[in-house]
Amino acid sequence: GGNICAVVKADAYGHGDAAVARVLEAEGAFAFGVSCLAEALSLRRAGVSRPVLILGHTQPDHAALLAENHLWQTVYSAEYAQALSAAATAAGVKVECHLKLDTGMGRLGFGLRCPEDLESCVAEVLPYLSLPGLAFTGVFMHFAVADSLDDGDIAYTHQQYRLFRLAVDRLEALGHSFQ
Repeated sequence: GGNICAVVKADAYGHGDAAVARVLEAEGAFAFGVSCLAEALSLRRAGVSRPVLILGHTQPDHAALLAENHLWQTVYSAEYAQALSAAATAAGVKVECHLKLDTGMGRLGFGLRCPEDLESCVAEVLPYLSLPGLAFTGVFMHFAVADSLDDGDIAYTHQQYRLFRLAVDRLEALGHSFQ
């Protein structure tokens, strides 16, 4: 029942990002996920107007380009949030961002590995949600083993989701809303 962000990174896994995005857009995809700025700009050049989330790193000095093309940028660390904020402020723009939580994938994101980490994770994230030049409109995480049917992996996936919901609920209770 929620909005779908279809991941079309790596040229839609070799199937053609523009063609796949057009079909998915017609089928109701709300947004698209890509790995980098070049992939996001490729979708924009192809006429895709729906939101595009860059899942990886974009150099902060491209803040104006992100804002101009209405691209959502993942913010995954304190250092990156500060650098992107400074660049956006210097450029006189506001970059729409999605907060990345790491609930167990072990790649990018503010760490939240167990329920006991909740308050420290929220405390770490809070200052960055109000930085100038950044507008946080979403929050996400990455399931580590959701494609596995192993009982332990299924339990781990459920644990990741529980941690994610705890964090989102806590942030929303503190007045931060996400799409």
